[in-house]
Amino acid sequence: MAKKRIYNPKTGRYYRIATRSGSKHRKGQILGRWSPKKSSKKK
Repeated sequence: MAKKRIYNPKTGRYYRIATRSGSKHRKGQILGRWSPKKSSKKK
């Protein structure tokens, strides 16, 4: 399976990688900053 994110040690941030090609991006293209999925808290 391909990586979903890459790490940039210079900035200390993770970036999203396209795992499949689409109409607006190619496979392997950097899509922007990666962020973990937000968990929904139960009340």
